[in-house]
Amino acid sequence: MSGSFSMMNPSFAEELSKDKRFGGGEFRVFYFLIGKMDLSGSVQMSQGDIGKEINMKQSAVCRAMKVWVESGVIRAAGKRGQTATYTFNPYFVFRGNSSNVAQIQRKWDDDQ
Repeated sequence: MSGSFSMMNPSFAEELSKDKRFGGGEFRVFYFLIGKMDLSGSVQMSQGDIGKEINMKQSAVCRAMKVWVESGVIRAAGKRGQTATYTFNPYFVFRGNSSNVAQIQRKWDDDQ
């Protein structure tokens, strides 16, 4: 295990557990992406590679990602070839120093 930590808004975690849009496949993708998230809150990886890493079909990963993007938890931030960049909403999930959270949130707001 690495020495860095991610933080999640507790109210968000509670709401996720009650939201019927999110099931086992969605949560498997979500937690995998949290594990891969960099300090800017982004993950750069193809859905096929995500599927291989967690032993899920690419079509199931695609469906899960669609739910996360439509819910506003994750933003699709562009693509380079087959490799997509996904960014977590820093109001819900954050990785890094607590002193940087406001700056990352402002960037999220500005990029909308």
